[in-house]
Amino acid sequence: GRDFLKDFAVAMAAQDPAQILIGAQPLGTTGRDEISREFARNYLSLPVGDFKEIPTLGESVTCRYLNTPNGTYLYVVNLLPFDIDVALRLSTKSPAVKLLANGDHISLKNGEVAVKLKPYELKTLLFSDGGAIPKKAVFTVSPAVEKWYADQCAVLEGMISYLVKNNSDVSAQVERMAQIKAHVAKRDFAEAYRLIMSKIMKELPQLKKEAATGIVIFADKCENREEMEKNWKLPKPKHCVIDDSGITLNWKGTSVAALKGKYEGELMLDVDVTPKVIKKHWGGVGFHGVLFVIRKEGFWYIYRIKGEKRSRGGMIKRKIVAGEKYRFRLVNRGNTYVWFVNGKKIISFTEPGKIVNQANPPGLIINGLPITFSNFKLYKIENK
Repeated sequence: GRDFLKDFAVAMAAQDPAQILIGAQPLGTTGRDEISREFARNYLSLPVGDFKEIPTLGESVTCRYLNTPNGTYLYVVNLLPFDIDVALRLSTKSPAVKLLANGDHISLKNGEVAVKLKPYELKTLLFSDGGAIPKKAVFTVSPAVEKWYADQCAVLEGMISYLVKNNSDVSAQVERMAQIKAHVAKRDFAEAYRLIMSKIMKELPQLKKEAATGIVIFADKCENREEMEKNWKLPKPKHCVIDDSGITLNWKGTSVAALKGKYEGELMLDVDVTPKVIKKHWGGVGFHGVLFVIRKEGFWYIYRIKGEKRSRGGMIKRKIVAGEKYRFRLVNRGNTYVWFVNGKKIISFTEPGKIVNQANPPGLIINGLPITFSNFKLYKIENK
């Protein structure tokens, strides 16, 4: 559709180019013949010259003019994907203005002319008065367009609010949302549209989909040995220390603290993970057959499929700091897993195969890397 003209419209607005070429598009204008000819007829009707810009239109519309002995040439280009109306007021002796693309004339009333523009449309005009000077230019959009922006802001803010309540890190989106609202308030609709369609805002629906809310079915601060012994299968006392900071697993080999009982279905798990030192070993959480752990290279997840000898998984390289607390959130829905650390998504993957030990209860695990675990919560997911 008319979105094909966006690059041409932006080129006109940004550079007032004397030549426009299509590059890296093997098909060129194929299939867009009508709108391409529309733009070309207007663009080719302009003389080469140093056009002066009318600065009052902001970022959504660009208007420039050139005084010549043949008259005053003027063009207007719409940078929005919506219809707009532009009102121009000029100091001119011309009784009418000619539309250069088709030769039609528009009458002037008290030096004013109204121009209607479709999305990304370029229109060129000629005043017989070679000394015509534009004094003012304003543009308007329909109430439907204003409502579209208001609705978009409401939807985006709703998703951001949901994710904030869900303890997701959406600080970048919060900042971007403030920029969008500021541009809408200033009627810089083109920039607001660009920001609404930016990558970090388009990610919000997926972030909301991956976020989960649930009912707490088990919680433990991991500070009391007596309480933990009731609910956990703990390693030998020499392999773990339980105090006000949480449970610290510390053994040169593998040490595990696993929940007692069965926890099946769609679950979400939160826990604080604090590595005491950084070295070549690892430690973290076992959740429905998948290990989500910290290594000195970053965050590592690993699992094995029934019937396969080699494990699957991957490494997400990050700088790991000894003594720093990392808040893990693990979400498992069906055969899809999502891993968040400190509110930021680390990885999301779907495994259709049968994961070994998938029915095992959640557990805390280390292999030679001393780690303190605290503030453990397990949820049954309730939103779909």
